[in-house]
Amino acid sequence: SAGSAPLWAAKDGSRTHDRLMEEPTLEHLDEDLRLCIVSILAHDHPKHLAYLAALSSTWNRLVVDYLRSLHLSASLLRVLAPGPAETPGPAEKRRACLSVLQCKRALVTVGGYNSAWNSHAWCPMADDGPGCERSVDIVCLFRGHSELVDDSSVWESAPCDVPALPPTATRRADVALVSGPQSTLYAVGGREGTAGHASVECLALPRHQLFGEGWTTLAPMAETRVAPLAAFMHDALLVAGGLGVQGASTRTVECYDTHHNVWSLLPPMHDARSYAGSAVLDGKWYALGGRADTGNALGAEAFDGERGAWLRLPAMNHAPRNSVIGAVHQACVLAVSSKAIERYDPREGRWWSSSPASIRSLVGPGWWGGCAHVEGDLLYVMGGSHSHGGPGGLNDRSLDTVWIFDLRRAGAESLSGRLCRQERLRVPRWCAAASVVTFAC
Repeated sequence: SAGSAPLWAAKDGSRTHDRLMEEPTLEHLDEDLRLCIVSILAHDHPKHLAYLAALSSTWNRLVVDYLRSLHLSASLLRVLAPGPAETPGPAEKRRACLSVLQCKRALVTVGGYNSAWNSHAWCPMADDGPGCERSVDIVCLFRGHSELVDDSSVWESAPCDVPALPPTATRRADVALVSGPQSTLYAVGGREGTAGHASVECLALPRHQLFGEGWTTLAPMAETRVAPLAAFMHDALLVAGGLGVQGASTRTVECYDTHHNVWSLLPPMHDARSYAGSAVLDGKWYALGGRADTGNALGAEAFDGERGAWLRLPAMNHAPRNSVIGAVHQACVLAVSSKAIERYDPREGRWWSSSPASIRSLVGPGWWGGCAHVEGDLLYVMGGSHSHGGPGGLNDRSLDTVWIFDLRRAGAESLSGRLCRQERLRVPRWCAAASVVTFAC
């Protein structure tokens, strides 16, 4: 409102000024101001830029100290931080410097079973706990969008100087990962061995970059959920399905209030399902395929946010049961699995196969448990596993491969014809989850 004090205004301006004149440090900055700085880096908000442009040289030095800690490029730092013989630039120069700071969108993957299980024979699930990952893998960075698949502005490997993201507090395989407002990641449910989780953790990237905070445990869900569906819609975290305490799939749906840290129940799905795909498009949350306790193949349904009800969708051509991955591409919903890539057009109300060949035909027999993301016209399929025989019997080998496909090559006779490139995860993992989050770098 007009006349209101800026975010960084101190309650006792004179005392703060005296303290800063003695020994200015980043700790003297108000917490709201520090969060405001990250908001600038992420969103380049004109109002916030105008505020920072009007800062005194003392405050400006504190901001520069913080920017240095973000591992910005040397050329940008030289502009932001004048040399000893130079004087601080005018407000216009500072505004220009801040406006060029860009926030990266990073594709990350969390949890899953790691490479420790690449050489062992089958074992009971109760012994799987040590193989569950806590690490967070930055797969790649997106610098922009382009119509050219081979344009380097679309995609780049995560450079070595990108700060590593902290591990989750709990080991989680069969986990759901969602990116929410204000650059926040949510790791939902999952398992460690036979122990299913009702817990949820969140990582607020601004607070991590400013204060070094890690994952924070939220209020638990009403029930255990292994391999659930999760999504953000209308600024609310929605979680559905998954395997419960008795190992059976559930129909129940919960909604998390981020402001009050409480869960509430929503209308249940028509079908109990786990290992299903999840996607949000035009105010509807899609539940795609998945595993049913009856052994029957499941179709798809969608939660209408305005009506507050689940709607059944037409039958899928290749109803997938395991490790279905949901995505959105060109105003359509994708259901990605080892059997096929199917596309649902809500305008036409029908499914059609987007790929005539399965992922399994490219990555090997018995493949499942991968995670995926669609960025522009590129499909990223990460990790997973495939079963193979070994000296000790049948093994599930975790993979570290990232397959990147061009979804525009509709005429390709196989997925190999759509393959653009292959990259590697830093940690092989399967039954992991992936999402995109924004952070300053």
